[in-house]
Amino acid sequence: MLNSILNTFVVLLKMAFGFILTKYVAINMGPTGVALFGQLQSLVSLFQNIPHGISNGVISNTAAVKDDATRPYWSWWFSSLQMCVIIYSLLLSSCFFYVEIAELIFKRSGFENYYLLLVLIYPLFHLYSLGNAMNTGLLKFKEYLTLNITAMIAYIVIILFYYYCYNEINVFLAAILFIPFCGVVVFVFTSIPYINSIKIQKIVEVEQLKSLFKYFSATALSVFLAPIVLMFIRNSLVDDFGLSAAGNWQAMWRVSEIYTGVITLGLSALVLPKFARADSYDKVIQVFKEVLYFAVPVLVFGAFIIYFGKEIWLPLLFSDEFHIPDEFFWFQLPGDILKTGCWLISYLILSKRKLKLYAFLEVTFSLLFALLAVVAIDLCGIIGVPAAFFINQLLCLIILTWWFSFVFKNE
Repeated sequence: MLNSILNTFVVLLKMAFGFILTKYVAINMGPTGVALFGQLQSLVSLFQNIPHGISNGVISNTAAVKDDATRPYWSWWFSSLQMCVIIYSLLLSSCFFYVEIAELIFKRSGFENYYLLLVLIYPLFHLYSLGNAMNTGLLKFKEYLTLNITAMIAYIVIILFYYYCYNEINVFLAAILFIPFCGVVVFVFTSIPYINSIKIQKIVEVEQLKSLFKYFSATALSVFLAPIVLMFIRNSLVDDFGLSAAGNWQAMWRVSEIYTGVITLGLSALVLPKFARADSYDKVIQVFKEVLYFAVPVLVFGAFIIYFGKEIWLPLLFSDEFHIPDEFFWFQLPGDILKTGCWLISYLILSKRKLKLYAFLEVTFSLLFALLAVVAIDLCGIIGVPAAFFINQLLCLIILTWWFSFVFKNE
């Protein structure tokens, strides 16, 4: 329970920093600026999520062999670094078209240098993900939490000190550099205790690279699709209703990310290795119970605060220019609760290495969300986006519940 609370604190630190930047944008640029900043945040999330599948493979395999002296777990870390080199070389090729890519994402010029910077510093995103995977795979949650909290607080203090000295800040640049800064701190201090004990027997572990590539392939499409779908929906709102309307939707979506992120991100580092080590149906049920005992009260309390306190937090977190209709929350909050249930079962699928099933479900429901959103916008206007989100999560949870109850139970 203590680890869950501290990990939730790590998530809240990330989101608090994001809201500090969003608040700055909201005050100085209004809903239009928030919509553009939302596009950048989706782009940053895309780069942050690229190594996510590889790190899941590192966590699962490290947790599985950590007590087996004949199978050195650190070789999985080295293989992850080799995957980083491969991915980085592919990303660098996009630099030939970085101006066109940036204009496609932001619908205007002047943002191309931000995309170029993200590509150039991608390895730091990978090191952050790998450093966390090293600790969580070995079940060293104390080290994981300590390093993350220290790195994030240090970066936030640096940014606030800079603002205090110069009374201005480039929030787009600050958002881009947050995770890379944490990546350096987390990876370096995680690696130090193992430097002398690591002995490289093979420079390239072909089977391990194949295994990590399977994890990467299983999550790559969903990793790319999730932020791309949000960019697509945001651009659709801009085209049909303008940047201001898109900014209001972005404000609600941002709050929704915090609401669900407290659970999904807060518990992800703890749940995946536990599922990986659960070798029977009863033990899986036990993990479900542990998560739900913590998650359900947080979900109910969060929904209550978000809906009934919107007149307080909306101008506080953003500005008086923002307005979110009640109808948005009627679909969004129930959809968030359903999304948390989908996340829990999908992590079980991932931990049991059912990678093709995981990839199929992620891609299918990401594309379905985009399709439903387009149709719902035409039929219902801007309220169609949260309605499409609710319908998509409901269908996803129905399918996942059926799989868990009738397929996984009988395996």
